[in-house]
Amino acid sequence: MATVETEAAIPTETEAVLPTQPEAAVPAQTEIESAIPVLPVPEIAAPPETLAAETPAEPLSKSETKRKNLTNQERVAIVHFLLANSAGGRLKHGDIKTAATHFGVHRATIRRLWKLHAATSNAEGLAGNVASRIKGRSGRKPKLQDDELKARVAAVPVERRMTGRSLSSALGVSNSVVVRLIRDGKLKRHPKKLHYVM
Repeated sequence: MATVETEAAIPTETEAVLPTQPEAAVPAQTEIESAIPVLPVPEIAAPPETLAAETPAEPLSKSETKRKNLTNQERVAIVHFLLANSAGGRLKHGDIKTAATHFGVHRATIRRLWKLHAATSNAEGLAGNVASRIKGRSGRKPKLQDDELKARVAAVPVERRMTGRSLSSALGVSNSVVVRLIRDGKLKRHPKKLHYVM
């Protein structure tokens, strides 16, 4: 039996003899990880649909959402784009959305231009009129012109121009009109005195 024990203790040719090392000589796991070089990860371009689905929608500010009116050339280009994609004057499914993303406007704008084109074009296929109907300066005009307002402010005594509220009552306009004039820079405080000047 003694021979059997000695045979088991002797390593065979296929077994490797490893020297025993003390535990302090083995490097720590953090040292091994720090020795591995970190390679940069290449950026993979993702389709815009997946990015839109992954990123939360943030509300846009008013300046980002408000768009200037389309020029007549842009309106004609939109209609020509739709005509090129139409079959016999009928749009395929998704053409309005494609045009909206291509031109950077809302789908309702594209739909409105297409309907305007369809309503103004005749049976012979001549192009309809999609020109803008906004002429010159549109919008509400001010009730008081600047020179008239300047004369009225100058006519108000200084003691009635100390506060915006007293000035508005002296002018016979609402307080919001005075605030709007200050915001637009048409009315300002006198630099050394406490009253308003034009």
